Amino acid sequence: MKKLIPAVMFIGSVLTLCGQNPDSLQVRLDNLIQGYYNEGRFNGTILVASRDEIKYHGSFGYSDPEKKVLLNDSSVYCLASVSKVFTGTAIMLLAKDGVLNIDDPVNKHLKSLPELFSRITIRHLLSHNSGIREMSPDWKSQIGISNTEVYNYLIDQESPEFAPGSKYRYSNTGFNLLAIMIDSVSGTSYRDFVERRIFQHCGMTESFVRPEKNSGAHEHVVKSYVNGQQADWPLFTYGPGGIYCTAQDIYRWDRSFFSGEVLDQDKMHLVLERVKNDNGAYNNYGLGWGVFVSGGMTSVGHTGGMFGFRTLYERILEKDITIIILTNIGDATPLMEIRTRILQLVSK
Repeated sequence: MKKLIPAVMFIGSVLTLCGQNPDSLQVRLDNLIQGYYNEGRFNGTILVASRDEIKYHGSFGYSDPEKKVLLNDSSVYCLASVSKVFTGTAIMLLAKDGVLNIDDPVNKHLKSLPELFSRITIRHLLSHNSGIREMSPDWKSQIGISNTEVYNYLIDQESPEFAPGSKYRYSNTGFNLLAIMIDSVSGTSYRDFVERRIFQHCGMTESFVRPEKNSGAHEHVVKSYVNGQQADWPLFTYGPGGIYCTAQDIYRWDRSFFSGEVLDQDKMHLVLERVKNDNGAYNNYGLGWGVFVSGGMTSVGHTGGMFGFRTLYERILEKDITIIILTNIGDATPLMEIRTRILQLVSK
């Protein structure tokens, strides 16, 4: 892996600050992110929107520091686990089409799976309370494997880690299985289904599902770094991750989804509702979406982390505020701290 060349101080912001009110939201947000960039704690793109209007959209630093390629509006980032929002939505679209029901047992649609999967429903997979055992303890253990290898692992499972529906445990393997199901029942591939039914439908012109092995990289994908070194490890699974987007495309998705252009109101409510375990305890998760309720406010969305990519997509429902943070320098970025400070400024 190549060592990251120290970046010169640079802002690739879309804002022209000269002549603006120093107390304006745009200037205050720009100053906030500039500070994190100057400290070496942010390199990436941020978009903030409220009530159908982009309040801020800025990029700071480099897509490729060695070649001095700057980040811009066309820079594409690996979304990591933010991809689960789209995988979950693809399943709900198949439910809308009548192809499946989310309360179907998993092996109704994937018949080679063992008896265990007659007790696990699609809903269990979407809400992370299925009880299936993780193939790998972390994403680094999955380097180089494919969904086919994940499926072969699941075929050999004889018992769950816990009774399906009894408790929450975050499961990437569960979302691998959802993607495999989409491959099986949609009449096309997961990649084609997501790109046609979601990306094209929402006008997400720069978004794609990660190419197959040895197919080459997309020209606008930014390089990512971990501890100052380029992260170039191959990962070929999809479902829990594998989707690449620009900040602008995520915003296009956000507008389309919450205007009811993707799912009907009943299904939208269903995916954004916190799931209860069998004991009545609520989880901070819906069906493919994180769901957090605090102080009378409901926040929905997802975070992600893969290689050097760290991502956040969040919408505060009652305030109609959307925050998108995409970065490529790993844990050097205090993602939630930046999110909280942005929200404080936007909420004033």
